[in-house]
Order: sequence, then structure tokens, then C-alpha cells
Amino acid sequence: MTIDLTISPILATDRKFLTALALNNLPTADLATSRGHYFSAVINGQLVGYGGYESLGRAVLLRSVVVVAVRKVGVGRAIAEAVLEHARGEGGEVAFLLTENAAGFFAALGFDQITREQTPAVIKSHPQYDRLCAETAVIMQKRFV
Repeated sequence: MTIDLTISPILATDRKFLTALALNNLPTADLATSRGHYFSAVINGQLVGYGGYESLGRAVLLRSVVVVAVRKVGVGRAIAEAVLEHARGEGGEVAFLLTENAAGFFAALGFDQITREQTPAVIKSHPQYDRLCAETAVIMQKRFV
């Protein structure tokens, strides 16, 4: 099934975005100072979710994929793919993420689990890694090239 998804840039401080993250227990504490790229996702004029990433050189940290309207029909996949394509278009070569409950979802998108020892320093130094996500979070990566 093809989903006709439109993503549009938003500020990291967008109130609806922050509310959606908080309702899904995703970190928001550092977004006020984030220089990431964040997007709202719309299908047929209806807001269905959000996505975002931060560029860290050639590495990309996928920050948020949140579905707010419909679930289990491919919207999350469409949002993640659109955000990752944007990141790749901006020069990203490898994407990383931390998740506590969506490893299976991201594995289906081509992400592989890595160990903390395999995690590059640029990700380890990010607040999401060292302060905001639990030590039990799974770390995953996906190479674009």
C-alpha cells in the first residue's frame, strides 16, 4: 500500500510536536537547543505524525518518529522513510537511533542493532545517549551508502 504522505518542516519547539513526544514517553528536554530537522506528517490534510533527526557530520541521529492519528497501516514506516531520505539527501551516510520499545519496527526498516562499544563517539556524546535515554535502550544503525 502506498501512502501519499507530505512532510513539512517544523520547529523543534512546536507545541503539538512536543506534546506528541511527551505522550509517547520520548525525550524532549534538549529540543529547545536542538539544531535538528523536524517535520510534521500529513495525509489528505490530516496531521498523522512527526519525525526528526539531527545531523552529526556524516552520521545522523534519528530523534523522533511519532504517529498520532492512525496506527498499523504503514504511516510510521512512511514517516521514517521520508525523514531518512531527507537526511540522506543532506549528506548523511549512516543513521543511528536509540529505542526502548521499537527495535522490531526499525529492524524492518533495515536498522541493525549494535552494542554500546560499537557506537561511535559522536553518538555517545549526544545528550540523548548519555542523559536522556535509559541505559537499557537498544542502539541501532543503518548505512545509506
